[in-house]
Amino acid sequence: MTKNQENGEPICRPIISRVISLNAEHNELLYAIPGGLIGVGLTIDPFLTKGDRLVGNVMGNPGSLPNTFIELEIKYHLLMRLVGVKSSGEGDRVSEIEKGESLMVNVGSTSTGCDVLDTSSKNVNS
Repeated sequence: MTKNQENGEPICRPIISRVISLNAEHNELLYAIPGGLIGVGLTIDPFLTKGDRLVGNVMGNPGSLPNTFIELEIKYHLLMRLVGVKSSGEGDRVSEIEKGESLMVNVGSTSTGCDVLDTSSKNVNS
């Protein structure tokens, strides 16, 4: 995703390619089904895959892919205490999410940073 130089809006540009091979473990596949790890050989420049930049992306036939969203409305449930951190006392309680706060959102294998634009009292904790 890049940003429009005129107004700073994000631009999503598809990468058009042709699948030339499918592999699982050391086995060449004729077709793939959901589940498991599958290596997909494409006719794109390997530079695009450097540093796992394409992890979490979706591939499919043109016109068959889901829409891309820039803003999301999320219903959430905060845990009572921090998870995976040694307890040091009462300061370990999780505070409410606030407008303007930066968060890391994880969906599947993809992580991305985001900014909270607005909050409401209509969350699961209420």
